Amino acid sequence: MVTKGSLFKQGNNWYYRYMYNGVRICKKGTTDKAETRSLMLQSIAETERSGKVFIPTDMTVSNLLDIWYDECVKDVLRHGTRCDYLNAINNHIKPILGDKKLKDVTIDDLQQYLDGKQKKYAPSTLKAHLVVLNGAFRYAVYPKKYIKDNPMLYVQRKKINRNLDTFLDFEDDSKIKIIDSDTFQKILSVNTEPMYYMALLISYHTGARAGEVCGLSWEDIDFTNMTIRINKSMFYNTELKRWELGKTKGGKPRTVDFGKTLLDILKREKKRQLESKMYYGEFYKNTYYDVEEIDGLKHIKLIDDTDKKESSTPIDFVCKKDGGELFTNQTVKYLVKKTKKALDIEFNFHMLRHTHATILIENGAIMKDVQERLGHTDIRITMNTYSHVTPKMKKQTVDIFERALY
Repeated sequence: MVTKGSLFKQGNNWYYRYMYNGVRICKKGTTDKAETRSLMLQSIAETERSGKVFIPTDMTVSNLLDIWYDECVKDVLRHGTRCDYLNAINNHIKPILGDKKLKDVTIDDLQQYLDGKQKKYAPSTLKAHLVVLNGAFRYAVYPKKYIKDNPMLYVQRKKINRNLDTFLDFEDDSKIKIIDSDTFQKILSVNTEPMYYMALLISYHTGARAGEVCGLSWEDIDFTNMTIRINKSMFYNTELKRWELGKTKGGKPRTVDFGKTLLDILKREKKRQLESKMYYGEFYKNTYYDVEEIDGLKHIKLIDDTDKKESSTPIDFVCKKDGGELFTNQTVKYLVKKTKKALDIEFNFHMLRHTHATILIENGAIMKDVQERLGHTDIRITMNTYSHVTPKMKKQTVDIFERALY
């Protein structure tokens, strides 16, 4: 039962208080006495209706993020998504907001954080920050009841005005970067080692992602029908500290056709690897995988001869180091680093995928076919990503119009 409330003033602000079942409730109102009285009556009515007294927790944002990640993310989402969220939490949100108590976090705090990050990062990167903050604060309200209201409900993602940059002809960093034919040949020329050479050519000819290239095995190659089955991706599990195989980013396997150029290269590499295996003999490092279930999730762990069991399954990767060692995403990073240093150019491995898609679209490929080839879950992703118009496409557009006139 609620006893009659009362108002009192401290400094410029009015406060209200009342008793409920022996618990004293005291809350800050506004600078206006009438408004504070209204707030008190609302609070009393809500307490009588619900029969509960809400007492804000002293928990910090950092504590909340840890709880939300452990209970809502850790054993639920795929590894790549978990890494994105952990990066946002540990390297961005915690350093700025982590020490704040949940009950003291304001809409302005969150809006300022988001505005600051929006000026520095692309929308795709910022998406992880938004998901984390929305998810964590929603979880804090219900079912945890650490706070009463979710301040993220009122935070807005503002549009950045880029008119000034356009007027001054600044480069738009969000624009898709592609590689011309001459530059690609130069990249190949400084990466003649088979493992680098193969990885570059496979991605260039198929649009496969780095992890998909690393996870490609010889049983995925159909030499007769000239197709590649892309059904897995290699990644480093930062929690278990080991290399694993998982689903592709889109989650669905796809079959990609390839031409005679790549066919001849794959045949030569297959033969070279067989000869290499004979040369190294007992010192050749074979790769196997074990399937484990941890906390209800299936993990495909990659191991070598030293850790193999009777139940281990051999797997023969297309890209591998001389002597059979794993060719991983870490190897790809080194490839990129040494290429940039040798040629003094802007380069990342994903540019090969963008280049592949752009070449197809420039030369009249149907967008639906490009989507399936890249493994995008929705054709809108393909259209939004590759909506940029290259000089060649502009010329083709004019030519189409000219032919229609005459």
